[in-house]
Amino acid sequence: MVQRDKQKKGNRNSGMYCKMCLLGLVMILVINAKAQVAGVKITFAKDTFLIGDYIQMHLSATYKDGDVLLPIYKDSFSGFEIIESNPPFVKESNGLKEKYQDITLIQFNAGQYNFSPAPFIYKNNNKLDTLYSNSFSVFVNTIVLDTTDIIKPVKGPIQIPYTWKELMPYLVGVALFLLIIGLLFYWYSKKNKSKAPIIITKQEAHEIALQQLRQLDAAKKWQSGDVKNYYLDLSEIIRDYIENRFLVLAKESTTQEIISSLAQIDEINQGQTKHLKELLELADLAKFAKMLPLPDENIKAMKLAFDFVAHTKPKKETTDEKNKEKI
Repeated sequence: MVQRDKQKKGNRNSGMYCKMCLLGLVMILVINAKAQVAGVKITFAKDTFLIGDYIQMHLSATYKDGDVLLPIYKDSFSGFEIIESNPPFVKESNGLKEKYQDITLIQFNAGQYNFSPAPFIYKNNNKLDTLYSNSFSVFVNTIVLDTTDIIKPVKGPIQIPYTWKELMPYLVGVALFLLIIGLLFYWYSKKNKSKAPIIITKQEAHEIALQQLRQLDAAKKWQSGDVKNYYLDLSEIIRDYIENRFLVLAKESTTQEIISSLAQIDEINQGQTKHLKELLELADLAKFAKMLPLPDENIKAMKLAFDFVAHTKPKKETTDEKNKEKI
């Protein structure tokens, strides 16, 4: 009986010893895991802010081996709006790794904000452990208004002066525009200088007409059957001569309008007007009525054109007449 009690007591002591060894082993493992991490914390640049201020929050973790996963905040943090979240970065110092992350917050509601510890995940050798940061508080104050002060009128917009950086695109655009205008003007003036202006005076009109009539007569168009173009050219030569000699818009006028305009010019007599009318009417019939004038009429039309130009060209003043005008 005594021996059985001793045996039970020995078994009880042996079980107690095993439990104590197991507890010691667990404590060693926990202490060893904790020893790998020096600390995790969340801090603020200061603990008091005004509404609308940017609030700088700093997350940090110091460890030796493995890695620490910082808490992830996307758009907001406990009622605070996240303005900017910088990526985490790691640096090593004295055999320890230090991981940091800066987050910019903003809050538009005044009050005291208390934050519970935030979880950090420690990972080492495919083992995970959760570490918690410190608890912290932030005060967000509103702007204190002086109700005893007189209400002042609303200020107008502040006039901000333009900088050279803002004005530079416009100045460059204006300079390029002026440069293009200058180059075009230079090119146009140079082009015009290379060409002497052709001025048809009253004295040159009859010479041009007579030369063109001789060329048309030598072409022998009506003799080769091209009667229509013969009268087209003949009519055009006479109308050009009338415009250049008497400044009458003959090209845009009918035969009757031309005769009416020339009848008011003293340098042209009725006989010349009559012969011109006969010439232009014959040309109109050949051009528009498809009439085929006789060969004698074709020859007469050329003679009428030569006679009209010869009898209406400017008269040359003699030396005696010029001397009389001077006296």
